[in-house]
Amino acid sequence: MEKELPPKKARQGRRSPRAFVILAISIALALVAWAAVELFYNVAMEPEGADQNADAPAVERPSSPSEDRALPPANE
Repeated sequence: MEKELPPKKARQGRRSPRAFVILAISIALALVAWAAVELFYNVAMEPEGADQNADAPAVERPSSPSEDRALPPANE
């Protein structure tokens, strides 16, 4: 015969604010780490001397691959 248990006794653990605090702190630390990585990535990907050569003329790039220097054909 099955014994009827009240809901409070049937639960495996008590409700604790500690779990919520740990979760909130973990998410906050993850966001801080993400922001640090984004900042480092943006600084690392900045071209060398970008702030020094602000007045220098831009280098003209070829508009199509055919204008670019092609490698000589390989000898088969």
